[in-house]
Amino acid sequence: MASSSELPLCHSCNNTFTESFTFPNPEELLAIVGSNPRHHPTSWVRAIIDEAPAEISRYDGILGDFQLVVGAMTARRDALKQLYERCTHVEGPVGRLPNELLALIFDLTAKEKSPTSEPVDPEEWEDEANEELSSIAGGTLFVCGQVCSRWRSVAMNTPLLWTNISLDMRCWTLPVETIRASVRHQQMIQLLKARLERTEQLPLTVQVCGMGACQPQALHILAQTSPRWRAASFSLDCTMFINLAAITGKLPNLEVLALHFLDESDEIEDIVVVMPDETKYFVDAPRLRQLEFCGAAAAVVPLPLQQLECCGISGIEGEDLSDLLTIMSTLPIDGKLHTEINLSAVRADLPLALVPTVSPVSDFEIESQLDDEDDSLLALEELFSALTLPRMSRLALFGMLVPKTYSPLLWPHSAACAMLKRSGSCTMLRALCIQDVVITEAELLELFPLVPALEFLALSDHPSSVIALASVRSDNVVITDRLLKALTPATDDTSSYPWFLPRLECADFRTLGQFSDQVLEDFVGDRLIFRDNKGFACAFLWLPGYPYHLRDETLELFEGWTEDEKLEFECREFDHIEDQ
Repeated sequence: MASSSELPLCHSCNNTFTESFTFPNPEELLAIVGSNPRHHPTSWVRAIIDEAPAEISRYDGILGDFQLVVGAMTARRDALKQLYERCTHVEGPVGRLPNELLALIFDLTAKEKSPTSEPVDPEEWEDEANEELSSIAGGTLFVCGQVCSRWRSVAMNTPLLWTNISLDMRCWTLPVETIRASVRHQQMIQLLKARLERTEQLPLTVQVCGMGACQPQALHILAQTSPRWRAASFSLDCTMFINLAAITGKLPNLEVLALHFLDESDEIEDIVVVMPDETKYFVDAPRLRQLEFCGAAAAVVPLPLQQLECCGISGIEGEDLSDLLTIMSTLPIDGKLHTEINLSAVRADLPLALVPTVSPVSDFEIESQLDDEDDSLLALEELFSALTLPRMSRLALFGMLVPKTYSPLLWPHSAACAMLKRSGSCTMLRALCIQDVVITEAELLELFPLVPALEFLALSDHPSSVIALASVRSDNVVITDRLLKALTPATDDTSSYPWFLPRLECADFRTLGQFSDQVLEDFVGDRLIFRDNKGFACAFLWLPGYPYHLRDETLELFEGWTEDEKLEFECREFDHIEDQ
C-alpha cells in the first residue's frame, strides 16, 4: 500500500487533511482486479477496496463542512457587496419620494392669492406686475424646479400642478400706456397660454379679481377653456363680465361658482348693483353644486338654484328680502343657505309685505352687515313671520362683530318662536347659534321648550357699552347661574327645577363670567352622567376685558374628565379673528 499524503486545508493555521492511502495508477489497479495473477501480491488491493467506503464518507464530511462555510461566506460577501454599493450610491430621502407625493408637496408650497379689489398705486404697479408675472409663470414651481433635474421634471411635467389659474386683473390694466408696459402685457399673455397648455385637458380652478375696466384679452383666453372649469371665482367690475359671453352654454363640469360684482362708485349702495342679465352666462351649468354670490338677490334667481347643495349670498338689502324668499323656495331639499344682509335700509313706514314661503333648506344662516337695531328687528320679524322651514336642522344668527365695530342683532322673539312652531323644530332643529344677538334670559327660557332635539347651542353675552346702543333691550348677560341650572340635567328625583335640551352634546358660550364655578361643575358633571359618559363638549370664551379664571379645584376636576376622554373643555379669551 502506498504511503499516505496530506492536503492543506487552511494556509493560516496549517490545518491539513490526511489521506489514509495514496491512490496507485488506476490502470494498474484495474488490471490486477481483473486478472488477479497468482504470482502478484494482492493484499494492498484488498485494503484499498475495504477502506474506500469509509474514506469516501470522510471526504463527504469534510466537503459538507466546507460547503456550509462557503455558503455562509458567499452570503456575507453578497451582503457586504450590496452594502458597499448602497453606501457608494447614496440617495437622499427626498430623492426616494414617489413623483406623485413630490408633486403634492409642490402643490402645497404654492402661494394662495387673496382676491382684492383695491386699486393699485401707480408707483407700486411695477412691483405688483412683476409678482403677477411670476405667479402666472409658475411662481414656487420654478423655485422647486431649480433644486435638481428630477424636481424640475416633476414640476414642469405634472399637469395637475398648473390647473389653478389665478389672475389679478389690476396688473393687466396699465396706469400709463408705454412700450415697456405693452411688452410686459404681452409677456403675461404668452405665459398664460403656456400655462394653460401645460394643464393638458385636466379640470381647471379659475380665480380672477380686479377693479374697474381691465384689458379683456386674458378673459377671452380663459373663456375658451370654460368646458374644463370645475371651480370658478370672479370678482370683477360689472362692465367686465360681458367679456365672458363666450362661456354661455359651455360649463358642463362647473361645480363651484363665486361671483362678486363690483362697481367703482364710492357710494356703498352702488357697489353691488347687479341685474339678472349680468348672470345669464352662468345659467346653463348642469353640475353646479355650490354658489357664492355678492350682489342683488334678484340676479341670483335665474341661476340653477334647484340643484345647489350650498348657496351663500351677500350684499342683500332690505328690499331684496322678497327675492331672497323666492330663492329659498327654489333651493333643493336639505340645501344650505348662508346670507349676509344689510338691514339698515328697511323703513318702518314702508312695510315689506313679504309673501308666506315654505323652504326645504336644512341650514339657514343670517349674518348682519351695517345694521341699525330698530331696522334689523323690523326686517327680521317680517322675514321670520313669512318663513316656514319644515326641514331646518340648523339656524344661525350672527351680529356684526369686527374689531372696533360691534353691531349686535336684536332677537325677534315672537316671530322666531312662531316660525319654529310652524316648522316643527321640536323634532328637526339640531343646532342653534345666537351669537352677537341681543336676547334676554327670559326669552331663552321660553325658547328652549320649542327645540328639545337641540344638540348644539351657541350663545353670547354683551358688554354694557354695546347694549346701550340697543335701546329696546336692557339685559346684557344671559350666561348666568340660572341659565346653566336650566341646562343641568336632573340626575335624581330630588331636583325641583325644570331643565331643558336633553340631547345637548356641545355648548359654545362667549361670556362675561357671571356664573359660579360650582354651578358650572354641576352643569358639566351632570351632563356627563346624563349622557352615560358618552362625552360632552363645551367652551367658555370670555369677552376681551372680562377675564374669567376657574378655581384650581374646578380645573383639576375638568382635567381629569378630559384625560378620561369624557370631556372636551375650553376656557380662554375670545379672539375676534380665530373664533369667527
